[in-house]
Amino acid sequence: MPEIVFQYRRTTARYRDIGDPEGDAWTFYDDGTVIHTFYAVGYKDPVRTITVSRDPALSDAIKAYIDAHDAEIRVIPHSLNNGSLDGYYDLFTFKDHCITGINVTHDHPDAADPVWQERYGDNRIHEAQLVALYRGIYTVIQQYLPDVRIPLRGAGIV
Repeated sequence: MPEIVFQYRRTTARYRDIGDPEGDAWTFYDDGTVIHTFYAVGYKDPVRTITVSRDPALSDAIKAYIDAHDAEIRVIPHSLNNGSLDGYYDLFTFKDHCITGINVTHDHPDAADPVWQERYGDNRIHEAQLVALYRGIYTVIQQYLPDVRIPLRGAGIV
């Protein structure tokens, strides 16, 4: 079975009705397969799955990027907390390293607040590092799949 090289999954952290869209995931496997999966509230299994590509060169390029940035990836904690309680859960998988957070962003709106800065300042640094890594991988993806959009609001990609 193919291994995940990179995955970005976004699900809603807000209350929704059963059947409402809950989020989606983009998964890049080591055999070159790219899957876009859609989820709905109340359903354990995906409601729709699309195979977008089967390009081993894309997988190799993503692996090379992750390998080149492995030390940066590994210093980011598995769980990020910027004080958000609703919005979107963000889950990033870089080969065997997973990172989660809510509303991951490079520029949090409360960053100027000294109380917020004291509580979440270190987290802000890690989120900025994560967003930079995401942008780098997104740039690689765009070289192979220029029509694919994988939105991460916190990275300015919508």
